[in-house]
Amino acid sequence: MTKLKNALEGMVAMIGTHTIMTLTSNLYGAFAYGDESKIEIDRAEILDAYHYKNLTSFVRNIYSGKGMNDESCLGVKIADNATFEDAFAICSTPQEIREAFRALGEFNPRCLSTPKCVHIEPKGEFIELKYKLHQSYGGVLKVRSLLVMDVHLDQVGNGIPESNFKITRLEERWNGIE
Repeated sequence: MTKLKNALEGMVAMIGTHTIMTLTSNLYGAFAYGDESKIEIDRAEILDAYHYKNLTSFVRNIYSGKGMNDESCLGVKIADNATFEDAFAICSTPQEIREAFRALGEFNPRCLSTPKCVHIEPKGEFIELKYKLHQSYGGVLKVRSLLVMDVHLDQVGNGIPESNFKITRLEERWNGIE
């Protein structure tokens, strides 16, 4: 009986510590703005961001509370194996990701500045893009973050040279932490 009691006390202490650390981290992320100069900007790559304007529109839409659906932005889709992670959620299916961004709309998100693509890097089978975000939630909470997104090119079909972007990973890093 005492072993069970000790195990339960240990679990409560561990869960309590985890909860406090998570809350502290989230509050720090929300109120202690990161040093934006730490985000490297390659000017040549920023010019390439024009080719990714549909992705930028997609990011703006989902972070403005418009939710995420296949009609939210032409040429941009969520892959079946897509994942999303931020300070509050870890989602491992497209349905979970859509629900997370639907729920985000309940907090009245607003882009304080247009999402800006600050980095584009081909990584073999996918392209990694990084966006600087500056958001307001409920008019009270202001958050600066870095959104890291992996996309694959998905051929439209039957020899058509145009491609759709298929998002496989979204990771929002508060304070722009690399």
